[in-house]
Amino acid sequence: MRLFIALDLPIGIKDTLLRASDPLRKISHGMTWVKPDAMHCTIKFLGEVQDPEPIKKVLSALKVTPKEAVLAPYAEVFCGREAVTVLNVPFLQSDAITEGFAAIEDVLNPLG
Repeated sequence: MRLFIALDLPIGIKDTLLRASDPLRKISHGMTWVKPDAMHCTIKFLGEVQDPEPIKKVLSALKVTPKEAVLAPYAEVFCGREAVTVLNVPFLQSDAITEGFAAIEDVLNPLG
């Protein structure tokens, strides 16, 4: 099973991303766009995992305080062999992002 760690986005951010991507949506005939309820912030891609239970266990014990983060004023486009596969809007670097990522790394490292 391919796993990644992600955060759900507040509806206001999802609305902003929908409005910002509207011009691309209008000219990208044949592309399938993710529905707003599936929009997320990928924190870490874990790849192929045989047993997700140990990961779920350590992550469920992790206590994270909500922080504010700022979206970058640009987007990145990643393409597959024939089409755009990801439209990425990164967060600007911040202590909150760095601390959150470090906390996740700390609990995952013992798992290998």
